[in-house]
Amino acid sequence: EVDGNRVGHIGFSYGGMIAILTAYEQLRTHFVDGQERFATHVSYYGPTVPRLEDYRTTGAPVAILNGRDDANIDLKRLDLIAQDVQQGGSPVDNRVFDGIYHQWDSDDVERRFDRFNIADLKTTIDLQNTIINEKTGRAVTGFASRTMMIARSVSLSGFCLQRDEETLAITDALLLDAMAKTGAH
Repeated sequence: EVDGNRVGHIGFSYGGMIAILTAYEQLRTHFVDGQERFATHVSYYGPTVPRLEDYRTTGAPVAILNGRDDANIDLKRLDLIAQDVQQGGSPVDNRVFDGIYHQWDSDDVERRFDRFNIADLKTTIDLQNTIINEKTGRAVTGFASRTMMIARSVSLSGFCLQRDEETLAITDALLLDAMAKTGAH
């Protein structure tokens, strides 16, 4: 009894990155046999790792929510990803909150440091769904090449996490608004 066209995709951190990826038509057709698509996509503090060569999206709206002080994302690349999605046909609400770190909805009232940072990990997904390491131009072909790409791109400069009640209230309202506008559940 679920209307598949009213399902929204909400993701946090790595899942936030996936929430953006599922807005692309190329990936939807790769993983879905029918015409089903998500009604909306909401990304909370998703890493800025992949971009697609084919910008076409399903047309569903995409909300991208990040903190300006989240060292785990590349803000310039974030803008490029938002532009890609918009050029691909989806309305985009790209919000960056000043003074906010990663995972503002966590239980970490005190700022906590995570030592592994993936802001420099950059890939492109080509038209054949091959993941290309942007640093080397080489295809990721399996476990070994994926592990080497990550190992060469991860920084120990880390990033911080910290709860922020005001931003949480704002992003909760944005989430509810995105769902209401599209009838998503």
